[in-house]
Amino acid sequence: MNVETPASEDFSHILGIISSLLSNLPSESPSRIRLLAKFVEEDYEKVDKLIELRDGARKRLNLTEAEVETNRQVFYNSIFSEHDRITGFIFKAILASEGGKALSSDAEDSFYIRRLDGGLFTLQTVDYILGWLIMEDDGVSFIGLYGYLAQFLSCSGSNTRITHVRSEKPVSS
Repeated sequence: MNVETPASEDFSHILGIISSLLSNLPSESPSRIRLLAKFVEEDYEKVDKLIELRDGARKRLNLTEAEVETNRQVFYNSIFSEHDRITGFIFKAILASEGGKALSSDAEDSFYIRRLDGGLFTLQTVDYILGWLIMEDDGVSFIGLYGYLAQFLSCSGSNTRITHVRSEKPVSS
């Protein structure tokens, strides 16, 4: 039986392999240098693909987080009757000030797994890879990679959290 893997799963596996290679290949090994060179060839084509994957994951995660928040509201509303709505709002405010830990750990785990499936895993892995690439930017073999990423992320209106990985290099506007 030949079962095809969905493309998103394939990308997740590929991203996992790349992040593992970046973590485990020795610093100056020919294999690592070859891997890093793949990201700058063809005018940063593979970095562009990472950015596209990141944007898609961010959009999916935004939708998933909205669904999770809706489910949390349904949970809170089910706890309190109409009579207790004011008490419920006070209770919610107290919970929010304490980090919002009102749900059971099983429910929180379920929400976290939904977020992972909804793009969080891909977003984290892509940011991890981009972080490695920025860290490896030594100004010789990867001239301009940090600037390229910072410019691309800021122009596309993306969350530029990745630009804070190396704070010693200012982001030019």
